[in-house]
Amino acid sequence: MGTRSSAIAILALCGSAACKKAAPVAPASAFTAADVGAGSCTGINASGQVVGTDESGQAFIIAAGGARTALPALADGSMAVALSINDSGQVVGYSQSATSRQAMVYAHGAWQPIPQLAGGSWSIATAVNAAGSVVGAGTVGQVDGGTLPPQHAFRYQSGAPVDLGTLGGANSSANALSDDGAKIAGRLESADGNTHAFLWSAGRFTDLGTLGGANSAAFGVNKSGDVVGVAETPAGNGQAFFQSQGLMSALPSLGGDRSDARAINDSGLIAGNSLDAQGKSHPVAWRNGQVIDLLPTDDAGNPWSAATAEGVSQKNSIIGWGVPAGSAVHCVVWTPK
Repeated sequence: MGTRSSAIAILALCGSAACKKAAPVAPASAFTAADVGAGSCTGINASGQVVGTDESGQAFIIAAGGARTALPALADGSMAVALSINDSGQVVGYSQSATSRQAMVYAHGAWQPIPQLAGGSWSIATAVNAAGSVVGAGTVGQVDGGTLPPQHAFRYQSGAPVDLGTLGGANSSANALSDDGAKIAGRLESADGNTHAFLWSAGRFTDLGTLGGANSAAFGVNKSGDVVGVAETPAGNGQAFFQSQGLMSALPSLGGDRSDARAINDSGLIAGNSLDAQGKSHPVAWRNGQVIDLLPTDDAGNPWSAATAEGVSQKNSIIGWGVPAGSAVHCVVWTPK
């Protein structure tokens, strides 16, 4: 999912402390922000369809033209949460009841459950690619008194989900996969009990390490195997990272000490979030070595009170959600100019 030129440009960035001063902040006018209605949106496809869930628990799809379609209710009355959509309009997420979660896929007008891992009773589907391959996480034991047993990353196409296992620890979770299906990214528990970002490829895990701290997690991967996420520094602060060809580098921030990268596409555009020098969180994009502040403003030029960027399409549109001043949570789409 990315041209090598853009990957090299980001890879050349400096370490975490200096990165706060290195790359200039590109103007927000590089993208146009559009409020597409109430709800929290986390997924977008190349056609501009977005998915999310509103405050009442109703999952929906919003078309590129703005038409909203409510996804059908589940037969057992549990809430459906939509997280990701592919170019064919398949949606994945999970059903939520008072006591359990079940990974789900929506296709051909209906929700279908993804079978639990062997012995498991709780699962969540986090991402679906162009071919309809799904990844997520599920327990490998029964929930006991509200306490979750170990969870394993899984991959699912049809039939039974494939348990990807772990790398010495008890837990793993898959958060993203490339459109060609060859790469999966997420987080796993290492043998020392810390959580580390991983890249799964050719049937095996690679522990991606950290930025000098204890923990990390990966949230996005493209077909080149470039991975983005968040990793702790020696000071214990979480910082957005870009990993390519075995090298993890910190991405530049807006001046604050925390950031996270949520998604990357095949052209190397990255979406995520960063604190500014005053400690306020902003949605951002990283492109060609620059961090771009995406915080929306209203018609009077007032910034939204909060916002977050969650995903990016292959057409370089970014999806997220936020809170306009005096309003409830709304979905927002950023389109490059």
